[in-house]
Order: sequence, then C-alpha cells, then structure tokens
Amino acid sequence: MDYKQKLTTSSTHKVDVHHHFVPEFWLEAVIAAGVGPAENPPPWSLGRSETVMNDLGTTTTILSLTTPGACIVRGKASRVMARHANEYAAKIRDKNPSRFGFFATLPSLLDTEGAIEEIRYTFKHHNPDGVIVFTRYGDENCYLGDIRLRPVWAELNVHKAVVLIHPATPQAPRTPMPSTLLLNITEFPHETTRAAVDLIFSNTKSDHPDIKFILSHAGGTLPYLIGRISLMELLPYAPIHKTKDEIIAEAKGFYFDIALSGHSGTLRNLIEFAGEDHVLFGSDFPYCPRPGLWRMNDEWEGFNITQEMKDKVNFKNARVLFPRLNV
Repeated sequence: MDYKQKLTTSSTHKVDVHHHFVPEFWLEAVIAAGVGPAENPPPWSLGRSETVMNDLGTTTTILSLTTPGACIVRGKASRVMARHANEYAAKIRDKNPSRFGFFATLPSLLDTEGAIEEIRYTFKHHNPDGVIVFTRYGDENCYLGDIRLRPVWAELNVHKAVVLIHPATPQAPRTPMPSTLLLNITEFPHETTRAAVDLIFSNTKSDHPDIKFILSHAGGTLPYLIGRISLMELLPYAPIHKTKDEIIAEAKGFYFDIALSGHSGTLRNLIEFAGEDHVLFGSDFPYCPRPGLWRMNDEWEGFNITQEMKDKVNFKNARVLFPRLNV
C-alpha cells in the first residue's frame, strides 16, 4: 500500500488519548530555544486534527502539549506558559466537549509550588481530563520517583487524576549518538520504561493509589522487560523491597496507549501482559506524520483479536477511565 496516500479502512468511535496540539505561542518558544530538528513541532491546526480524526474514525480526542511542554521556558515563565496552554486547550474543549478533551499542562514538577498551584487552578476552573507529565525534569534529569516530587503526586492523588506520562529528552548535555539513532524513535521507549520502573521501586505508584497512570507508546519496553525487571528482588545490592509478584502487579496496573505501536508483535506482547482492559488507542498526531498514522492504523485494524477486545482498546476502556465520555 502507498502510505503517502491514506488508509483504506478504519473502525469508528475511537477515543484518542495521545494527540498533541501545537499552539502558536508555544511553537514560537520552541523555535526560540533552538531545539534539534527532530524536536521541532510539525505543522498543526485544529482543522488538521479534525481531518485526521475523521480519517481514523476518532470520536473524541484528548489533546496534550508534548515534551518539553511548559519547561521550554524556565522559572515564572514556565508557570505562565502552563496557564496559557491550559486556557487555550480549555477553550477548544468547551466549544465541543464531546469531540475534544485535554490533559492539563504543568510547569516543571521541580517547581512544586507552581505545579500544585496550576493543578488546583485548572481542576477548579477547567476540569481537565487529567494532566500530562514528562519522564524527567531539570538539568539533573530528575525522574518521577524523586522524593522532591512527592507533594505534586499527593495533590494529584487528591484529585484522582489521570496522568499521561510522555517521554522526554535530557535537558543537560546529551550523550553523543550517531545520526542514525533518532532519540524519539530509539530512546523514547526506554525512557518511558525507566520512568515506570522508578515509579514502582520508589513506591510513588503504590503510595498514590487514586492516580491512574497512562504510559505512552505501549509502555516502551516495560511489557517486554518485566521478567528481567522483576529479578531485582533477588539482587542483594538493589535497594528494592518488593517481591516479583508485587513488581509485576504494579506494572500491570498502568494503562498503556498504542501510539506508534501498531506492529502485531508489539500489540500481542502488550495485550498479553497488560490485559485487554488497560490498553487505549493513541495516534501521536501530529508528531507521527500522516503516512505513519495510516500504516500504524492499518496494522492495528488488521491485528487478529476479537471485535470486543478491539472495541475495548478503541473506546470502551477510555470511557471507563473518562466517565464524562459516556454522557
């Protein structure tokens, strides 16, 4: 099939939990920061999103601002950027709430005061579908299980928030890599895995049971490596106090979107590990170009599972996670 054209067929009623918006004010900040070409936002408009939604058979899209989010600027400017992004997304949602939702943007989680302030403000005034966070923060690359972030998790637990975890690139100088290895292709899956394991072994996930975490891109390599990860209970030098069964149970407690993960081997491993009730549809538009979307969607549509299981991934699981979509 010529994936430069479009897909052939698609299920309907999908809920896309991994779909980014690229507002002009944020795009300007990204360009001003001088990031690499792989991180430059692609062309986006709400109309482009709606066209892709129609092509994929998507009923509802939950928008989010991708990495580095409001952290593209620092200090108080990050708080202002987060507020601006949330006001922008809320306006889109409010015009058509059955068609759009949004995950709230936060300033750096290391700015715990600013992050908590934005959580409280946004949940009070805009009632987002959840929040998006990134796998690491700051020049020291602070992962999500860091003790300094505990106040933020406590606040999100109060709100029983759905939290989409999106991989991030390091903010400090990066390890040199050959040009053949694109960070967003080869490193992002491992980055998601590191963050998930950190949440488990730091007890962050178990200590905040009312937060529902979604891992991007089929959980990275977590479903594939879980057996190896669970061996840490046997290592005398590992500061881990969880059994194999506890580690695996917590890992299965995540939700997983299938953005950029339509390959049959990936899907089979994911559903076998996570179960059909914890897998969600995602597109990663506009960062996945449209030919890539058609390929991934065709692979997903052709994946050999029951229609009931496919319906769960496409929309039923999301309607459980986001009850307002049942109205």
